[in-house]
Amino acid sequence: MKVDGSIVMVAAYDGRDKPPSQPLIDLLRAGFIRDAKEGVILASATAYDVRVIPPGRTDKTDAVEIELDHRDSYSTVVFYPYSLHDGSVKFGEPFANAGEFRIFGKHGS
Repeated sequence: MKVDGSIVMVAAYDGRDKPPSQPLIDLLRAGFIRDAKEGVILASATAYDVRVIPPGRTDKTDAVEIELDHRDSYSTVVFYPYSLHDGSVKFGEPFANAGEFRIFGKHGS
């Protein structure tokens, strides 16, 4: 989210057809950190696919992880577990954990 409240979608691309995920996630984070330092954004959300153990479970499941960071010292990670059934996606109960303040730092910018 830019400082004027507008929402902008960004993506990362390194020139490969099927790159590993982590370098692209790092590229997105680096761009958000730069924008945060320059005062261009109020908040960021980085979404990617993970394997995670939901609360009360013992086995890993597929999930969409979304890292949310805001310049007012807010950081959380929300997980949306999912499974694929006959070509459609079924989402389970979402859950959240404390974030790591990766974009704006612990005390904002």
